[in-house]
Amino acid sequence: MLRIPVLLLFASLMGGSGDPVAPLAAPDPGNVDGDQIRIEVVPLGPDQEEIDSFMDDLKDGALAPLAGSNWRLLRFRFTPHEKGVPEIGTPFRAEGFDYDGSFGFALTGDMENPADVVFQILDGQPRPSVDEFLAAVETVSADPDLGPMIRSGDYQPVRPMPELFYDPSRPGDRVIGVGIIPLKDGLDPVTVGVNFSSNLLVHYAPASPYFPLASSACNPPPSAGGSGGGSGSASVTIFLGNTEIWAFKMTRPAASSGTWGSGIDLEDVRFRGKNVLNQAHVPINCVLYDNNACGPYRDWQDEENAFQASGRDLASGIRHAFGGASTVLDSQNDSGNFHGVAVYRDGNEVVLKSECSAGWYRYCPQWRFGVDGTIKAWWGFEAVQNSCTCRAHTHHCYFRFDFNLGDGTNSFYEYNGSMGNWTSTHLATEQSRDRNAATFRHWRVTDPDSGDTYAIAPGDFFGHHVDGEVDSYGEGDTWFLQYKSNQIDDSGQGWGTGPHLDNFINGESVDNTDVVMWYGNHFRHDHNDPNFNATKIVGPRLIPLVW
Repeated sequence: MLRIPVLLLFASLMGGSGDPVAPLAAPDPGNVDGDQIRIEVVPLGPDQEEIDSFMDDLKDGALAPLAGSNWRLLRFRFTPHEKGVPEIGTPFRAEGFDYDGSFGFALTGDMENPADVVFQILDGQPRPSVDEFLAAVETVSADPDLGPMIRSGDYQPVRPMPELFYDPSRPGDRVIGVGIIPLKDGLDPVTVGVNFSSNLLVHYAPASPYFPLASSACNPPPSAGGSGGGSGSASVTIFLGNTEIWAFKMTRPAASSGTWGSGIDLEDVRFRGKNVLNQAHVPINCVLYDNNACGPYRDWQDEENAFQASGRDLASGIRHAFGGASTVLDSQNDSGNFHGVAVYRDGNEVVLKSECSAGWYRYCPQWRFGVDGTIKAWWGFEAVQNSCTCRAHTHHCYFRFDFNLGDGTNSFYEYNGSMGNWTSTHLATEQSRDRNAATFRHWRVTDPDSGDTYAIAPGDFFGHHVDGEVDSYGEGDTWFLQYKSNQIDDSGQGWGTGPHLDNFINGESVDNTDVVMWYGNHFRHDHNDPNFNATKIVGPRLIPLVW
C-alpha cells in the first residue's frame, strides 16, 4: 500500500512552555524566533484492513485447528525486530481464545510468510480485549432483567477489575466480567459474568470478590462509549525551519509492545540526526491500596479511551489536534471524539498525547519534544466513579529507556550536589538507585567515544511535579541494566502484581555497553490529602548536555 507523508505547518515559535528555570539546562537552541515547526508523518506497516485480510487467509492454514469452533481473536501486535539486525519482514504475535475448547492460543510468525505461522495453545487465559468486553455488554443488554436497567440510562456498564471472572460450576470456562454501576443515588450496583463457553450469565452475590462497592462521586462519571483499538504506527519527523530536529517511530497505545502494552511507544529516536533512544515506553503499571481495600492490580496500557482532539487524521489512530487535546485529566470529562495519539504544538514543543483505560482507571501518556533536545516523559493519573478509587492507594508506573547514543555502547553516571559543584559516581555494574531531591540527584548517560551525553532529571528537580516516594511494593526508583531482548517488561519474573525489576540485576556490566534505564514513579491517590489535586502528572525529563 502506498504511504503518503503528511506535512503539518505550525505557527512561528513564541517562547517556552512556562517551566521554571532550574540548575540543569539543555543547550540553547539559538534564535528560533520566526522559524516554524513542521512535522512529517508517514504511516508504517500494514493497516487494519490488510491485517484482517491476512488473518482471514490463515483459516485454511495456521488457524485450521479451530475449524468449526467458536473462537475470537483478542489482539494482534507487530513484534519489534531484533536489535542490531536488519528489519526484514513483518513479524507479529496474535492471541485468541477458543470458547468451545476453553483454551487460549497464540499465533507467531511473519505476515510475509503465512505458511510458516505457528499455532500454539497457551497454558493460561489471555487478557480480554475491548471487542470481547463489548460483546459481553451486548449479551447482558439482551437479558430481560438487566437489559432494561442499562437502556434506562440510570445505569452504566463498565469494565471491572479484574476483568476475568470465575464460574464455579464450570471451571476453566471463559467468563468476562461486566459491572453495572448506578448513575443516580439510591440504586445498587450489579456485577455479572458472561460465560462465552456456556452462553449463560453468572450472577455474583454482594459477598463475592467480584461485586463492586457502591459508586462514589469522588471522580467523574464514566462515559458510555467503548474504547478504541487497532493498528497504528508512523514515522515522525519534526523540522525547525528547514532543519530536521527530531525523527522517530511512534506507535499508538492499542498496538504498543509488551505483555500489557506500554502507552505511546517510541522507537529509533534521533535528535539533530544523532541517536538518542532505541525505545522508550511504559511497560509496567500497577496499583496497591492501603490495607488491601481493593486489588492490588497490574494494569494494562493498550486500551485507548476517548478524549477530545478535534483536527485532521494523519494515520490510523494519529491525529493533528487543532488547538491541542483535552483528556479526562484536563477536563474531568470521560467522553471525547477520538481514540489514539493527538499531535500538536505547545510553545517550543511538539506534544504526543493519549488517554488509556484500565477498568475504572484512566492513564494519560504524554511525550513532549523540545527544539532544544529536551524530552519530557510524562504520565498522568485519573479515575472514574467507583468507590475503590475513593480509597487511598498508590500507583506505580515504570518508564523503560533503551538508550542508543552514538554507536549504542553507553555508560551511566550518578550526580549529586548543585550547579557548578557536582560530584559524580560511575555506575559500572547493574544496580538500582533511589531518588534524592535534597542533593538534586540525577543521572547521565554518555557515549564514551563521541562524548554525547543526556541527563535524566526527576520531575521535582525542576519543581514541575513530584515523582513520588517508593515503598516495598514499588520496589525502587531507578534500575540500570544491560540490554536483554527478553526484558521488554517483567513478564514471567514472579508472582504478584508489583514490579519484578530487581530480578534483572545480576552484576553484569553497564559500562560502555548496550544499556537500559528503568525509571519508576509512585503517585499517591488520596482524596483526603489537601495537596492531592496539585498535580497528577509524574515523569522525568531527558536533557542533552553534550551534543
